[in-house]
Amino acid sequence: MESKKITKALKYFFTEEELRSIARQMAEQVLAVEDAEENKKTVTAQLAAEVKAAVSVLRETSQKHRAGFEYRPTECKEENDYKRGMVVITRLDTGEIVNERAMTVEERQLGLALVDPEEEA
Repeated sequence: MESKKITKALKYFFTEEELRSIARQMAEQVLAVEDAEENKKTVTAQLAAEVKAAVSVLRETSQKHRAGFEYRPTECKEENDYKRGMVVITRLDTGEIVNERAMTVEERQLGLALVDPEEEA
């Protein structure tokens, strides 16, 4: 009869020490999974905020492009034309008249004190 030494995968029952070691590894991996899940939530929230901010900027710039203008604080001159009874608002950068309206009663009353009686004659 001929025999030779071979290796074959067979059922092996762990010792108590090996089982404790495996349990420690499992506990460590449970914590690692929890940490990874928490990191995933944090990163997902950060990325969602970045996407939301980018969409907001995109929407704003698209609206500007489509409209071709935006409102900006612009220095203007407001003139009271007492002879015509009008208030005229003019842009200082372009000289364009942007608004012209009739004076209110209160504005006209202020003008009476400023008008020189000799000028009216």
